[in-house]
Amino acid sequence: LEDVRARASSFSPSDREVLNPGYTSAGYWIRFRLGNPSSETVTAYLKYKSRFVDQLDLYRVHGDGRQSVVRSGRTVPPPERPYPSREFVFPVELNAGSEQTFYLYAASADTLTLPLYLMDSEALSKDRLTTHSWFVFYQGLVFAMAVFSLFMFITVRSSVYLYYVLAI
Repeated sequence: LEDVRARASSFSPSDREVLNPGYTSAGYWIRFRLGNPSSETVTAYLKYKSRFVDQLDLYRVHGDGRQSVVRSGRTVPPPERPYPSREFVFPVELNAGSEQTFYLYAASADTLTLPLYLMDSEALSKDRLTTHSWFVFYQGLVFAMAVFSLFMFITVRSSVYLYYVLAI
């Protein structure tokens, strides 16, 4: 991180919604600042909306120069991740009237995309509910197809149909 901070002038703003470096063996650094102009401490959630990243390290640079790091990604077991979620979520606490600098390091052996979203707790809950609803819909669809195939097997009474269904 010290080397990256020393080359702060090499960072440039992006105009894309999602950065997509593609297949690369190099890791990528993202620098951003978050501020809290309110008079109360706020907890925001930084969500990395892809499951295909091996390493995610979020570095926080405190006002006094101290640094802290939180790790996530596929190489980190789920109980050790900073937030219990299918995606990689980093809770970020922002003190009242403060501005903090963050550095995110992302590396993967697969294709690398950097879909980052900052959410409050309500938006994160709605996003999780939407994702869960789609999984339930998909599982219901698979169950309905299995029941239909069983019904067709009973109606047709041919073992060839059973082999056909199992082959698909």
